[in-house]
Amino acid sequence: MVGVLSVPIRYIGALILLGAEGVRFALPGRLDKGEALRQFVFVGLGSLPLVVVTAAFTGMVLALHTAHDMREIGASGLVGGMVALSV
Repeated sequence: MVGVLSVPIRYIGALILLGAEGVRFALPGRLDKGEALRQFVFVGLGSLPLVVVTAAFTGMVLALHTAHDMREIGASGLVGGMVALSV
């Protein structure tokens, strides 16, 4: 039983230590604001293509799955608006 729990407990402990190190590093006076801003922009704008592709495929799947049901109740013309609102 101890062997089974040791891996998750060690993992959670490592996550707690990593979080504490991040908080300690970000305390006033230790954070390079210019570098932090550069990384925020890199992560934010760098992930934009991935977000756009994910949203497009999510919309396609949503339209595919709801079009059949909407056609059965006679509301197939509303699928596009529903997908636009949900994505």
